Amino acid sequence: MSGYVLRKLLTLTAVVLVVSLLIFLAVRLLPGDPARMMAGPEASAAAVSRIHAQLGLNRPLAVQYGAFLARAASGDLGTSIESRRPVTEELAAHAPFTIVLGLAAYLLAVGVGVPAGILAAAKPGGHWDRAFSAVAILCVSVANFWVALMAMELFAVRLQWLPLMGAGSPSHVVLPAVTLALAPMGLIGRMTRASMIEILGQDYIRTARAKGLGPFAVYFRHALRNALAPIVTIVGLNLGSVIGGAVVTESVFSWPGLGRLLVDAVRYRDYPVVQGVALVAVIAVVLANLAAELGIAFLDPRMRRA
Repeated sequence: MSGYVLRKLLTLTAVVLVVSLLIFLAVRLLPGDPARMMAGPEASAAAVSRIHAQLGLNRPLAVQYGAFLARAASGDLGTSIESRRPVTEELAAHAPFTIVLGLAAYLLAVGVGVPAGILAAAKPGGHWDRAFSAVAILCVSVANFWVALMAMELFAVRLQWLPLMGAGSPSHVVLPAVTLALAPMGLIGRMTRASMIEILGQDYIRTARAKGLGPFAVYFRHALRNALAPIVTIVGLNLGSVIGGAVVTESVFSWPGLGRLLVDAVRYRDYPVVQGVALVAVIAVVLANLAAELGIAFLDPRMRRA
């Protein structure tokens, strides 16, 4: 098991390095000049050049990337161009909001998706299965921002059950969490249904039923245990979609998390903040995938030799 973990860590470290390079280059391709935005539209070329030198933007890209990696390895992600605060402080101020929103959305997606998928697999082709399949496809297909706007219109404006925007109380998290949870909920539910249907068709499940075991023992003690590997995989992989959806969801609901911070940083061409948020998001996805793979390896020892 230790050798398996070491191989995965080395592979994921290489992935983080490659993705960090892509992020660094993509940020430089954004239209607009941060030095010009800082200096103002009336500033002279000399003033803009001085700001370029202060920010290190006049150096070759290879040198800039090497400096970025060296600082990031020591925990220094640079200084925000717009706020002049360290990027780590900006991340620390906004990350708790994204963590709360992401956990709420993830718990909702797993807590609803897995049981719904199990119930749909109990009677394939039945009324519940057909209704579940239609709802799951709808959850995956509908645009995140459209769901957010419709939820705001119905529950905040018309019914006035929930707050419209902000993060002042626990009730503020309900609408953005539900909006963010819909797509992964549909995917997790469909994967659970497919995996359970496959397992429920095995001979040992028929034997368990023939021995007189009740539905709870059949579905949860025997079937679900062996169906967990693909479910754990899809749960881990869906963290990326949750982080990506948080960018839109937080912007629509004015939720002060990392997604909104990223949007504001792109608007102001704040290279260090964009790089910092993107790097943290990549590391979070990589760690989630590692946790999912370790969970699968624990459930299925054959995967340790992969």
